[in-house]
Amino acid sequence: MNDILLTGVGTLGVPYIVPKDKKFYFKDGNIIWLKNFAQINASYISYYVQSPYMIKKINNGRGTTVATLTIVRSNNLLVPLPPLSEQSRNIYTTIRKTSDFAEV
Repeated sequence: MNDILLTGVGTLGVPYIVPKDKKFYFKDGNIIWLKNFAQINASYISYYVQSPYMIKKINNGRGTTVATLTIVRSNNLLVPLPPLSEQSRNIYTTIRKTSDFAEV
């Protein structure tokens, strides 16, 4: 399964799914790297962090000068994780049909 990068400065929480079959390199302290050790559907997480609920949580408590999503703050964000088969089938489909998400 693919890892996910999230923007941590400026526009917060914008996801990028790292293609597992391509060589990839980045050097940026403003990115939060979500390593996919648990074999979670990366698309499910990507769509979930773009939901109105999660956008509100990510932007809660942001500073007045430059918005930041720190590692500590990101560790406190809770994401409901149904079984992988449901992430891939029901939840992912439902999220795509019922929510207005930004294309990444």
